[in-house]
Amino acid sequence: ASVPLPFPGPGTLPPNGSFWTPFVNATGNPQVNPETAETWTAGVVWQPNTGRERLDGLTLSVDWYDIEITDMISVEPAEVVYQACLSAESNPTADPVHPACLRVNRNPGSGFAAPTTVSYINAAFAKVSGVDLSADWRTELASGNFGVSFMITSLLEEKTQATSAANVIDWKGSPGPDPGTSRNNGA
Repeated sequence: ASVPLPFPGPGTLPPNGSFWTPFVNATGNPQVNPETAETWTAGVVWQPNTGRERLDGLTLSVDWYDIEITDMISVEPAEVVYQACLSAESNPTADPVHPACLRVNRNPGSGFAAPTTVSYINAAFAKVSGVDLSADWRTELASGNFGVSFMITSLLEEKTQATSAANVIDWKGSPGPDPGTSRNNGA
């Protein structure tokens, strides 16, 4: 007979249909290598100098950026630890003292899952590129100063990969991270 576990397995939803967000204890890792980045930026700033006070208070800028980080240092996803413990590939004998299983902590009173011990790792990569446009206008008004600022960013590309075995996630057009890719659970 199968005994239900007090936590969902990797990639499965809990019975109530919500998602599972594990808590983690992140520990240092002396084997982490430096991350590397290739960064390109270019920009232009325009400030008119016409002698007309209202126009000369204007500043417009356009900046383009393209950043790619490889061997990115990130917190190991808790799901990776659970998969290494529970997977027949990495733990074929279901050994409870397998190194990954020893990092899955339990509350001694209830037996429920407690924070999983994870480490910092060199994750796969992150790539982002875009264009920032800003406008700033200031002028003297009555006995003080008045100013208006505006900034907009156009995201051209944003992709991440939490680990070398994980899928590449294309964030462009998405509302943002989900529990499997948030700061607590990976890159």
